[in-house]
Amino acid sequence: MEEDLKEKIKQLEQDLKEAQEKNKAMKEEIMAVEKAMEEKMKSFQKEKESKMIKNLFVKIPTGQRSTINHTPSSSKHRPCKFEKSPFSLLENFSELIAKNGEKESSLLVNTKKNCFKFENESVLSIYVRYLLEDTIKILGLEDQISIDYQKPVFDLLPECWFLKFGKEFIGSIEVKVSDDSFDNPKIVGQVFDYAMGSAFHFSKLESFCILTTFNRAAVYFTQQSKDLAQEKKDLRKVHLLKDPMVSEKFYKTVKSKDRFPSETRVLYRSKIYDNTEPENFLNLFCSAIVKMKSSQHDPTKEHSRMRAAVVLTEKGKGFETKEFKIKQGFTELKTLDQIFLKKLYMVKGLGGGGDGFCSLAYTGNGYPVVIKVLNAGGTRRDLEKEQLMWYEMWGIQTEICTYVDEPHLVMPYLKVVSETDFGGDKKEIFFESVKKSCKDITQKGFKHLDLRLRHIAKLKNQKETNYVFIDLSRVESGITDPKKAMEEMMNDLEKDFDDYMKNKSKKSTINQFFVDRCLDRFKTSSVKQNTPEFS
Repeated sequence: MEEDLKEKIKQLEQDLKEAQEKNKAMKEEIMAVEKAMEEKMKSFQKEKESKMIKNLFVKIPTGQRSTINHTPSSSKHRPCKFEKSPFSLLENFSELIAKNGEKESSLLVNTKKNCFKFENESVLSIYVRYLLEDTIKILGLEDQISIDYQKPVFDLLPECWFLKFGKEFIGSIEVKVSDDSFDNPKIVGQVFDYAMGSAFHFSKLESFCILTTFNRAAVYFTQQSKDLAQEKKDLRKVHLLKDPMVSEKFYKTVKSKDRFPSETRVLYRSKIYDNTEPENFLNLFCSAIVKMKSSQHDPTKEHSRMRAAVVLTEKGKGFETKEFKIKQGFTELKTLDQIFLKKLYMVKGLGGGGDGFCSLAYTGNGYPVVIKVLNAGGTRRDLEKEQLMWYEMWGIQTEICTYVDEPHLVMPYLKVVSETDFGGDKKEIFFESVKKSCKDITQKGFKHLDLRLRHIAKLKNQKETNYVFIDLSRVESGITDPKKAMEEMMNDLEKDFDDYMKNKSKKSTINQFFVDRCLDRFKTSSVKQNTPEFS
């Protein structure tokens, strides 16, 4: 019995010893695993830190030009002069780096061995895309600014990125391989067309574009941008247009049958910065984007001045910088010197429908007009019918003028009604006034087939404000039952009013509410627009 007990104790001691040895081995294994994990974490952290944006200031990835032959880019844009002009970098740049410098760098993540190989602009543009992503991260605007690409056009090779702030294009970045590009008049002309096109499409006073090669970059800007170019801080409150009417021709190349004076094609250029000085190089990109973001402006607002526009003449169109004070109110075409209709400054697309597209333009002395060009299949006779309706329905004189070899209907600019006209307790008075207008035109034998809020405009005179209906291509003549026609028009308006009020919480303005409709119609119609074409 005693011997058995001793044997069991001995066995237990042996088991304990083995367990202790196993436990020791397990601890050593765990320690080894923990050490390996720690090393991996350190390596991961080191790798992560090496990919942080702040490391770009140590060294921006170098470039290696491939020996593969490629066809150099050819610009079909007209030449443009340029002058050197002051351009201030952001003075709070170091604060932005301290705040956002630990974000992951797209450029460092996507370059192997700190070297980026390229053989042409198409490949180099990828590098620039990563650089733009990092720049936007430094500014902390990655949730607000997006990068759009250039659509391929004809046989043109140059690459370009467009920046968007919300729905609005705010600037472009032109990518070139050769460092000689900064002084090339035709390449600067291409940058000019992008800058002026952006100013036109989004009613901007100022416009900035970046021209970059692999090693160098500079900012080009218009004459009207010189004050903003010298600002060192992002102090402006950004004004976003609620209804940017963007043409799908935004990307096409500028074509003009008429040659406008070359002296109107002038840009101003910042100092050229080299990426061997990473801080200034990146600050240039950041500063340019901040100024792009700050340059939104609506020239149709009161007390504004016209700065840049697409100029229309009988035979052609082109960009021109010309400053004049914009006049407000109704333009009486019958009292306007017809010489001012020979050349118009077009600033904004207003929308298109089933028969044509309308744009806002100004005469050379600042009077606003609306010009309408018909879709494919439309004829001058169609414009003459609409012209006659304007006079017979409202007593308003319009003109038919030729721009870019096509007939256009030139109409006075009438401000479309907004909620300040029909909202709240104003609804009853508004509907009574509209009903009076309906009665007037039905007694003349006319009926508007699409009476909606966006087709009602205000016509003010010294005594009162009357409401007139626009888009007269949707008018039926020769009606025999005026009372029925008036009731049907008012019913259409009531339905549209209810739709607007239901969507009021989603759409803060009537223009925002209707822009989707305009864009939908624009996309589904073959609208011929007198808008600049880009490449």
